[in-house]
Amino acid sequence: MQIIFMRHGEAVYRAATDGERPLNELGHQQALSTGQQLGEWLAGRPVDNIIVSPYVRAQETCQNVMHAASLHEPVITFDGIRPACNARDALDYLATIPGELVLVVCHMSIVAFMVSILTGEEPAGFELAEARVLQLDNWTPGQATVIRTILPR
Repeated sequence: MQIIFMRHGEAVYRAATDGERPLNELGHQQALSTGQQLGEWLAGRPVDNIIVSPYVRAQETCQNVMHAASLHEPVITFDGIRPACNARDALDYLATIPGELVLVVCHMSIVAFMVSILTGEEPAGFELAEARVLQLDNWTPGQATVIRTILPR
């Protein structure tokens, strides 16, 4: 199985709530760039499911990526991958999602902690709109390997 973890693009600094912060122009460009590169890497392989945070900036990143990579798969909005959520709880949920290739679009710091748990490495920050592809045979902590990193151009 492969799972693609992606952080949202750059967002505006102020909104009524953190969850309502949309992407700014650079954030849209970042998401489109990463999405285009993901599309090239996927080369027509289908993504089985897409999981996204309910926050506006993650939703917009997801839509830009889907457009740029020509993805039409089901999108599941999951409240448990917001910035301050528990990474272990999020991984327990993600382990129930079927598929051999899954895309997860969310936030720092939860994305770094989820990857850290799966790889067994220290948490490493994600750049804005960065995607990392992990190869895993099962959801056992410490057994996944990062096989590709994609940064916006």
